[in-house]
Amino acid sequence: MSKLWSEYAAIPLRVVLALIFVVHGARTLFGVFGGGGIVTTGQELAGYGLVPGELWAVASGLLGLLGGTALLLGMLTRWVAGALAIEMVVSLLFINLRAGFFAPSGGVEFPLILLAALLSLMLSGPQHWAIDEQLPDWTGVARSREHKAHA
Repeated sequence: MSKLWSEYAAIPLRVVLALIFVVHGARTLFGVFGGGGIVTTGQELAGYGLVPGELWAVASGLLGLLGGTALLLGMLTRWVAGALAIEMVVSLLFINLRAGFFAPSGGVEFPLILLAALLSLMLSGPQHWAIDEQLPDWTGVARSREHKAHA
């Protein structure tokens, strides 16, 4: 019984991470949900040493919006989780580390949680209810058939 349910463990990770990254991507790109949009975010990023700030804002916003959507769909999950994990490392090093540990002061606490969740998703893959199940792996075997063979 526990083996059966463990094969669905990545789904809550995918859904919650998708929500977080889509919302943050939309804040960055479109200024919705209380975000500043590209110009304001670009100025903030430039202030942290990420220059040109607007280019980094667009890249970060697109990665969040499109990457979050891909996680929700379970599409190229390991690759997208890896790209988002790299973004979290950059955020930790350039932005959050100087603010200390705790999240309310902008510290590393929340980005570390996101990084750990993304690394877990990289290791586990999307599991079920994912477009990746229908895509061939590196050997050309569709993942859904592979899961059935091991069940």
